[in-house]
Amino acid sequence: MTIDLLVIYTNRLDECRDFYAGLGLDLVPERHGNGPDHYAATLADGTVLELYPATRRPETGYLRLGLTDDSPAP
Repeated sequence: MTIDLLVIYTNRLDECRDFYAGLGLDLVPERHGNGPDHYAATLADGTVLELYPATRRPETGYLRLGLTDDSPAP
């Protein structure tokens, strides 16, 4: 089993975007049809991370996510 999509609903969209961008993710703004503006990043393995505003759907709440950075240390 692999995870190919992870969606986070947040009341703090800009702060959440800044956090993941600070980890090196290239988050791009998106909008599908009449849906809300949100951000998406495609990870090296093809997994997509999407950050949505918590509007019609409740905030994701606590989430434990393990990320590993395999790049050499500066």
